[in-house]
Amino acid sequence: MKEVEVSAVDAAYDEARAYLALDTNAKANSEWFKWIRRDRDADGFFSRPNYGLTGFGIQVAVLAAKVYVDCVEDAVGSTFGPTGADVEQVRLCAKTLDRTLKRSSAWVIECAKTPSFRDSLTELAEHPSALPVRTAGRKPMTQRRCFVLALAKSLCILTDDIPVKLIMVASLRGWQGTDDREVRRILTEEVKSSIKASVIAERASSTDSERASNAVLARIQSSTRPKPSAKTDGRTDAEKLAVAMALLATLTDVTASTVMVDSLAGHAQEFGIEI
Repeated sequence: MKEVEVSAVDAAYDEARAYLALDTNAKANSEWFKWIRRDRDADGFFSRPNYGLTGFGIQVAVLAAKVYVDCVEDAVGSTFGPTGADVEQVRLCAKTLDRTLKRSSAWVIECAKTPSFRDSLTELAEHPSALPVRTAGRKPMTQRRCFVLALAKSLCILTDDIPVKLIMVASLRGWQGTDDREVRRILTEEVKSSIKASVIAERASSTDSERASNAVLARIQSSTRPKPSAKTDGRTDAEKLAVAMALLATLTDVTASTVMVDSLAGHAQEFGIEI
């Protein structure tokens, strides 16, 4: 079967972009939504408790649209899955670094001693790849394969499940003639287990980052909150904010660090505090 039909993918991309630009009411009445929600092969999925709600159907339609857009704009179709050797090399490096840091704990910098940093190494050693391993001789991912894998992960994040028939329905928009057997060849039991493990690991990492962020904010609040019995802090507001931003900049989650530092800087500007 021919794997890529450029004209169909491009048409699906245009439809997906148009759908994402609609407001909620228009999304619920669009052809894109009706196509996914009313297909008989999707009935088994949407017949589950609460899955038949319009709002949930819109969420699913949005996920499919976003994956189509990513396939074209981010060149998802050119992504290569790692070989077993690639994954094992990363796993070995993570384990080696973890052991080295433990032996060097007396002199390495403080951030390398934090539980969050060590936990990240452990997670990297256990789940090095976000993509299924590409066995020797297997071709790199085609655009349809990447679409199926990306949508499977998005749906797993949303529902904790990987519905093959629904993914097949979504795939038909860009690759006419796709059937559930083709999707199952991509989503083997091993691949589905890998996707689910990746989702679980990402959720745990996100929770850890949120806890770390809350702990840092709590420390900032504690250090800047006036204490009646304590000696008056002689630092200016700008100096106190500089300390807070420096502390936020040390977060191991780079995205969280950047967002919070930028947010704090924006608030400082609003209140006329020059840092």
